[in-house]
Amino acid sequence: MTFWIILLILALFIIIALLCPLPFSINIDYCEKPCVSIKILSKKVLPAKQHTKPTAKLEFKEMLCILFEEKSKVWSTLKFIIRKTVIKNLNLNVTVAGEDAAQTAIAYGSVCSLLYPAVAFLKGITTVKKDNITLLCDFEKTSPQISFFLQGKISYIYLLTAVFKILSVIKKIVKEVKNNEQNS
Repeated sequence: MTFWIILLILALFIIIALLCPLPFSINIDYCEKPCVSIKILSKKVLPAKQHTKPTAKLEFKEMLCILFEEKSKVWSTLKFIIRKTVIKNLNLNVTVAGEDAAQTAIAYGSVCSLLYPAVAFLKGITTVKKDNITLLCDFEKTSPQISFFLQGKISYIYLLTAVFKILSVIKKIVKEVKNNEQNS
């Protein structure tokens, strides 16, 4: 009888732990070079680093094509995670600037046509409690500035579900690579 009580208490503890949310925050600043930092449970996972240039290789691009093709589960898993995320705070400050006033105005229109539908799409698929979107056009500066801060939470159970879905896709990719190596 004692065994069953301990097992029940342990099961309840696991269920409660899985239903608790996992807080995270993402901070991206761009003035001259992009600076990215990510925190999970108030601990820095990715410290603020300035990235100089992207290191894209052909293999990486091919892997992205395989991962995000329509029949792949990765894209649907990513949408699942976004839907289950609750965004507590979304701050986006964009200052559009260019060398010429006409170029700045055209860039401002382009950014407006991309930014506001993207934010509306995000608000449509997830819960956004507080947002502050600022888009400015500065004719005196020569370089654009972007400041993005997102603070949200997602339940552990949804993350575990997503991990299992992605693991099945990774298994499938590894199997395809082994078959290609054997055929070669």
